[in-house]
Amino acid sequence: MEEMKEDIEFVDLGLPSGTLWATKNVGAQEVYSCGELMRKPQCEEYLPTYEQCKELIEQCDFSIVMIQGEGDMMYPCVRVEGSNGNCVFFPGSSQLDEAMNGLAVSVWCGGNKLDGKWAFFMLFHLSQLILGFYELTNITIGMSATDTLKMVRYVKKLE
Repeated sequence: MEEMKEDIEFVDLGLPSGTLWATKNVGAQEVYSCGELMRKPQCEEYLPTYEQCKELIEQCDFSIVMIQGEGDMMYPCVRVEGSNGNCVFFPGSSQLDEAMNGLAVSVWCGGNKLDGKWAFFMLFHLSQLILGFYELTNITIGMSATDTLKMVRYVKKLE
């Protein structure tokens, strides 16, 4: 089993599989920070599988929240709440998706495709309503070339 290089906290969202989701992206200091964008994550064994991402989408409630950072800066995040009331936050990327007028939150998923040219990713799309206000318009699992930069969020099973 690959070893994670940093101390990562995990949250139990009450998922049937017993999957725990990390509280922050890899390299992030705060829940609203994107962390490191990677082409190929280092600890692939800790990446969520397609099935774990599908379970998250089907079993949890999603909403958009604005989290205050340093000073008066506000950051849009996707709040994911499990059946037990616990939640994790996925930060909106600082890159505006101009084609769809919003923010895209994309996270690598694991599985046998990651070693090849293509890999799965989970995508949350946030459309901007007016300056500083967003709505969650789409949650999906897609495929992307592995040379694309994405955020990384680790998972592990209940022990």
